[in-house]
Amino acid sequence: PNGLLLFANPTAAPVIIDERNGLNTKTITCLMIDREKNLIAGTAWGLVQISPSLFKMYHKDDGLPSKFVWCFCEDIDAQGNESLILGCNDGLSQLKDDKLTPFTEVNKELQGFSIRSVIKVAENDFLLGFRSNGVYRWDRGTTLTPLDKNVQVLVGVKGKGNNAWYG
Repeated sequence: PNGLLLFANPTAAPVIIDERNGLNTKTITCLMIDREKNLIAGTAWGLVQISPSLFKMYHKDDGLPSKFVWCFCEDIDAQGNESLILGCNDGLSQLKDDKLTPFTEVNKELQGFSIRSVIKVAENDFLLGFRSNGVYRWDRGTTLTPLDKNVQVLVGVKGKGNNAWYG
């Protein structure tokens, strides 16, 4: 693992962000650029937000179910409020307005599960892909419905319409 690498110029050496300049781990599990153009990184230590004016780290004490953040999904509710749904070992959490809130009730059922994919397919309707436990539908509340318990998921992406691809 290298930490975060930024290639701002294809002919120059990358800018490296790791333990030497504030990042608590070199293991990056997922990346995205959010609507505000912040870099969001899931890591083996938690979650990191980076922009020109922000370097913020979240970890288990801040409301993550575990230290590993494997995936995330942007969410906009019916009122237009934006958040990020985070898939971790042992459960889900939501990042909204710089505050982490775990989904405590459903997380009781997710102990020992490693969530590798969170895909929003409709309002309050998500598909969760697990490393060893299959694919489930989640209603954003407490209901988990197994769709296929016999698959292993490392990554997932939403396709056209409500199609979901897994690998």
